Order: sequence, then structure tokens, then C-alpha cells
Amino acid sequence: MSFGGIALRSIYSYTKKIKMLIASRPFIVFIFGFICGFIVTVVGAILILTNLRIIGLGDLGEWIGALATVLAVVVSLYLARSANKPKLSIERLPCRSEPSHRKYDFEIVNCGTGSANIRISLTIDDDFLNLYLLQFPESVSREVWKLRLFQVLNSSIINNSGAEMSYDRHFISPKESIIVTVDVKKNVDWLKSKVESGKGNLEIVVQDVDGIVKKEQICDFSLENKDSYVKVH
Repeated sequence: MSFGGIALRSIYSYTKKIKMLIASRPFIVFIFGFICGFIVTVVGAILILTNLRIIGLGDLGEWIGALATVLAVVVSLYLARSANKPKLSIERLPCRSEPSHRKYDFEIVNCGTGSANIRISLTIDDDFLNLYLLQFPESVSREVWKLRLFQVLNSSIINNSGAEMSYDRHFISPKESIIVTVDVKKNVDWLKSKVESGKGNLEIVVQDVDGIVKKEQICDFSLENKDSYVKVH
């Protein structure tokens, strides 16, 4: 049963990755370019064969008509998909809290014509992350404390009512937005209890189901001898 569960999760993971690849813009552009190149090559070959009187003009017209039909279908599908896509942006709002509170508001806006299905999280720069993990010599402990770090970071994202934002998906309708608050003081106070000194920076990350990521810098911070400061960008 355990092997079957692992196999099913692996199949689901690979299926999801394939769907994301097929739906991604680079893949669609690649297919579109491949078809255009194929059409140019075939038409060129047909023209050469026509000049050499190997095939007739009637055959040439049928070839061009068929290829034009295929190209029209591909373009129509691409335009139909592009016309119903979300477009995300992150905007920093004016700070409402006192400097000692260190809470900063961000508005996540869907400027597109399709609904957005997103996850919101915080991330920390690699240099500070590596410094933080150095205190755990065993690889298992590192993974556990790395997970704990990101749990603490994400728990500092709160909504308008002051409740913690879940890591579940959040939906934003076209031309709508949601506002979240990041409690930086909570993060810095926790980091001070784990790292004696160091410097780093925090970013807010928004990712949609297509894997498109938007980031916005929150602040730089410095921990020195259990004291700290935060520099907002």
C-alpha cells in the first residue's frame, strides 16, 4: 500500500508538471515557432519542386490551403487562451504602523481578464539562510529547522482582520485585489533568538498555478549582538 501511494503521488506530480509545461507561454511560443518553420520549409520545398515541374500548381494550392488552415487553428487557440489570463502585480502601500511595530501592507492586484489562483509566502536571501543552517550539523536537523523557519515567516502574513493567512490557494477575480500585512517584527524577533548576528533581506512572493512568480522586496535587516534594525526599501 505504501509503495502504491508513493507511485500515485509521483504520477500526480509528473502529470501536474506536464500540464504546467503545456500551459506555459514558452511552450506555446515554441510550438507556434515550430509550426511556422515547418510551413516555411514545406512551402519552400513545394515551390522548388514546382519550378522543376515535379508537381503541379494544383497540388501547391492544396498544400498551402491545408497549412494555412492549421496555422489559423493554432493562432486562434493561442489568442483564446491569452485573452483569459490573470496578470498579477504587487504594490507596496503607505506604512500605517509605528516604526517599532514594523508592519507593512501589500496589495496584490489581478490586472488580467482571468481569475488568479495564487499562493502567498515570504522568502529570505540564500546568504542568511545558509548562515542560519550552519548551526545544525546534521542534514536531518537542517531540513527540520529550514521548514520551521519558513513556517515562522509565512505565519507573519495576516489579512485585513488580523488573522494569519493560510498557505492554501487564494482566488482573485479579474480587476480585483487583496491586501495583506507582513509583521516583520515577529520575524526579526524570532531570528534574533536563533542567530547571534547576521544580515539578510525579506521578500514577499506570489505564485499562480502556471508557476509564474511575482516578488517584491520587503526590507533589509541586521542582527548584531541581539540588537536589530530594519531598513525598508
